[in-house]
Amino acid sequence: MGLFSRRGRRDDSDDPWTLAQGVIDGQRVIVRSRRVQPDPVRPVKVTITIGLVEPDEDGLPGPADLDFLIDAEESLFTEMQQHSADLVLVVSANHAREFVAYCSSHEWLQEWGPSVLARWGEGRPGTGVEAVMEPDWATYRAFAS
Repeated sequence: MGLFSRRGRRDDSDDPWTLAQGVIDGQRVIVRSRRVQPDPVRPVKVTITIGLVEPDEDGLPGPADLDFLIDAEESLFTEMQQHSADLVLVVSANHAREFVAYCSSHEWLQEWGPSVLARWGEGRPGTGVEAVMEPDWATYRAFAS
């Protein structure tokens, strides 16, 4: 992983999110991470990837994507909470935005996943929902450390 610089208001303890930017494999990356303690009771990492329709020259969301992604994030955050999934990372890079959450089970994804794709994936290449076992929260630790 490349060098990240942190941006955020360290004096605002009410804001659990931190912003970082950097370069990974030559690509600009912007990461928002939520300050949480990794929870071994939530070993399933769920990643929702939404492809961008008009990324900027760095592969980050352009103006045509921003409102869409804001709406998607608000919806995903609420829906994931209903399934006890903890949204902890939002990664923008390489012509996509990824939302990463951890939860205790993956069964709910069989019904919910296709709904996400239908609502947020139409006309957006690279959009998908994935679940893998990651009991050590390695992805979160890599981006939030």
